Amino acid sequence: MRFFHNARITSFEPLKSQHVFLEKLSKENSNFKFHSYALGQIDESRVITEYKTTGLSTLKSIDPTYNYNNKYSSQEILDTYTIQVFSLDDFLSKSLKNNEINILKIDTQGFELEVLKGSTGLINQNKINTL
Repeated sequence: MRFFHNARITSFEPLKSQHVFLEKLSKENSNFKFHSYALGQIDESRVITEYKTTGLSTLKSIDPTYNYNNKYSSQEILDTYTIQVFSLDDFLSKSLKNNEINILKIDTQGFELEVLKGSTGLINQNKINTL
């Protein structure tokens, strides 16, 4: 919003701890739309583990033998809960009009490949443009 003042921004953030801030931002900025679920390859319900250090929070399991470095100040689990996951293809085809988004912000929670696989329709139809 700082660099593209009139851009229409759509944000996806599954972490409950971030929702209050994003809901407030959405109310203060009519061009900012926030969705409290995750994106992936298919529409499904999935368990997410939210850590106190949000950089660890994930829709996938973390190998218990993984050796954390000092980058993550806390490996303590904050919460575990079920969230809805939608493919970007399905979401955009059902929810948005043409050219309604200028900037798409997706917090993937370790689901990068699944998000891309759920966007193949958009990619194949050249509906994803870069600035």
